Amino acid sequence: MDEFIDQHEYCDLKRDGRFLIAELLVPHQVLSTSAYRGGLCERIRYLVNHQSCEGNGHDARFALIKQLGEVGYHRHVCVERGLPPDAVALMGTAANMNYAARVVETHAELRVCAVITAGVEGNAGCAGDGASWHEEDAGWRHLYEGTINAMVFINWPLTPGAMARAVVTMTEGKSAALRDLAISSRYSSDLATGTGTDQYCIAAPLDKTRVPKTNAGHHAKLGELIGKSVRRATLEALRWQNGLEASHTRSVFHALQRFGFREDRFLQAMEKRLKADDFALLEKNLKSVVYEPRVSAAASMLVGRDTDVMNFAACRRAGMESLSENAVDGFVSPVFWYAILGLPGVVLFKVVSTMDSMVGFKTPQYRHFGWCGARLDDVLNFIPARLTYLGMVLVAFFMPGCSARKALLIGWRQHALVPGPNSGWSEATAAGALQRRLVGPVWQGGTQITDVWLGDGDDPEGGQLGDMRRMCVFVIATCLFAIGLTVLYLFLIPEVHGGDS
Repeated sequence: MDEFIDQHEYCDLKRDGRFLIAELLVPHQVLSTSAYRGGLCERIRYLVNHQSCEGNGHDARFALIKQLGEVGYHRHVCVERGLPPDAVALMGTAANMNYAARVVETHAELRVCAVITAGVEGNAGCAGDGASWHEEDAGWRHLYEGTINAMVFINWPLTPGAMARAVVTMTEGKSAALRDLAISSRYSSDLATGTGTDQYCIAAPLDKTRVPKTNAGHHAKLGELIGKSVRRATLEALRWQNGLEASHTRSVFHALQRFGFREDRFLQAMEKRLKADDFALLEKNLKSVVYEPRVSAAASMLVGRDTDVMNFAACRRAGMESLSENAVDGFVSPVFWYAILGLPGVVLFKVVSTMDSMVGFKTPQYRHFGWCGARLDDVLNFIPARLTYLGMVLVAFFMPGCSARKALLIGWRQHALVPGPNSGWSEATAAGALQRRLVGPVWQGGTQITDVWLGDGDDPEGGQLGDMRRMCVFVIATCLFAIGLTVLYLFLIPEVHGGDS
């Protein structure tokens, strides 16, 4: 039974089983990805989106599509529906047509209707991801469950340039919806911008009585309507097809899956770290943990930068840098001030360090209030940071796989490349010692704040498998060396803490 989805003076859109069919009631200019009669065309009368196969295991249907080829299959579908092949722009997907989402946006004389079917479970990707298919003379085609198909109906004539710009705006609206849901690429650690098989049809009437619109970009109301309607319709379609909505995508597993963080791996790791009773309690209350929004937020804040623009190697590098930096303010400095002033020295250092951590930010809220804590922290870490540099060089001399020469030279030459007077000493020295380049592009608050690399330019980038473990061993060895020196110092000069000579 036909079900009308949208009716307007220029077109009728109806749903019939696995088909969405839009009949254009007046001549239109159509821009589409249709394998036959695609591109910009003025002879299209029907826009068709259909479920060409099921998402998985529909081998017979896939074999038919492959046998007929793209043009042959186009004709096959048109014959099945009694439509003239030369007048049809066709899209295919494994998504269910019952889950199609329709959104209408209007302003003054303008009306934009977006009708979207969407699925991203099997095929979501980011522009620039590695591809595994190449089109040769013999041709190729593959169908995935993950496809976003868009029909966009505009009630006003557009220039050819505006039609092309409408495609850009439509695509950005689709990508914005995927960003809203934090959809991960299936091929890299980036956020997805679409799928590998996305298709579209954009239709605008050929009406000589109306002056065509010339701009469909962000600054034009038409562009706003296109972007809003496509974005809202894509979100709605994904909610129906894949069950994706904010209540689901706030899960820490969803947020971090592109970095390899999965439920089974998490539970295996926690089982090793928790007592049996505590692990059983975690299993019974897992959802209350992983759906806590601040848990996902904390994952992004661990390394003080935007993880949504970082790949897996960059996240490892950030952890390595944090670990090398924290060797100073988290361990060497407290030990140093204990050796110098005893317990009061440790208390003084921790008070200042806590002040810096809580309010030492260059933000309008804390810039003046936190200045004191930040500067005092710099002063108290000044000598320990340079002692850590020397300690790391000595540790690198005795540790297999490390280079004391690079640690000495790179720590001395590159420590000033990192903001702040102290953190660069341990970070640059560790990069030289491990013979790995660290830092690289760093983003905070959506802005790239640096693209500086620490280390020998001939060394590989840090963040490879095993690098984090090497950094842990190296930092632990440096801390043990610091303890050894401190014990020796206190033994030789006991008067420091009021002991007898």
